[in-house]
Amino acid sequence: MTFDATWKSIEERVFQEDEGEISIRKNVGREMASRQVVRLCKMGQAQALAEKVEYVIGQMVSKKLDHVHHYLLDMEKDGSSESTLEFLSYFRDFWIQFCMQMQSLRDIFLYLERSHLIKQSH
Repeated sequence: MTFDATWKSIEERVFQEDEGEISIRKNVGREMASRQVVRLCKMGQAQALAEKVEYVIGQMVSKKLDHVHHYLLDMEKDGSSESTLEFLSYFRDFWIQFCMQMQSLRDIFLYLERSHLIKQSH
């Protein structure tokens, strides 16, 4: 299997796009995706894989921050006196969900992190 085909398989197992927002699938095939990550790293494709993952996560974070920004703008327009508490509650939920998604990604790409990224930092 080529790098592009394997990446597409990982991407389809791990990420989903809903209304233009990228997120982590709830029922991720983690075991298979993790095996594919290991295979790519062992084939010498760790750098290319790291770049793909970094790009997708960057897109995901950017879209999520846009969503938060629009939420703030909508609240500003409404002028609600409880807007600060509403936003903090919204942002807390947003942050918890985001951290859980990042942990799921870390679990899947753990081999990449340990075999390639740590070596790059030394």
